[in-house]
Amino acid sequence: MGVQWTPPSRALAGGAEPRPGTLQLCVGSRCLVFQVAQGNAFPAALRRFLADGGVAAFVGYGIRSDCRKLAAHHGLHVACTRELRAVTGMGSSSMARMAEELLGLAGIKKPAAVGRSRWDAPKLSKKQVKYACVDAFLSHRLGVHVGAAPPSTSSSDSA
Repeated sequence: MGVQWTPPSRALAGGAEPRPGTLQLCVGSRCLVFQVAQGNAFPAALRRFLADGGVAAFVGYGIRSDCRKLAAHHGLHVACTRELRAVTGMGSSSMARMAEELLGLAGIKKPAAVGRSRWDAPKLSKKQVKYACVDAFLSHRLGVHVGAAPPSTSSSDSA
């Protein structure tokens, strides 16, 4: 799981959380990039899925912060989360470093300029979609690798 947002140009009043632009989820090699900034409401099925602690463990880098943003702006509750920095035991290492060390995936690119781009834009660029998918895919694969997320249920979803 991951959430992208457009970084504010200055501190937000009262320590408010930046508004999420996207929510991305991945199972196996299938990613969903949901433009939360463009929707008026979350589909009820997605809301129930995220809130159901028996369905899945949502693994992500900085997931507590992501969940705070989703709750503050959309009233979304994510029931079962796992922080990659904790479950991998790699502290503040980047996701690219985790992927290289734990999965043998060298050369993963998550360009900082794309990470700081307009995630609330009406249409995401191909670079943004790729970035969001890489983020969600790595979260999933790393979570499966360390046993924090259930493995893919279909062999066609294996990476």
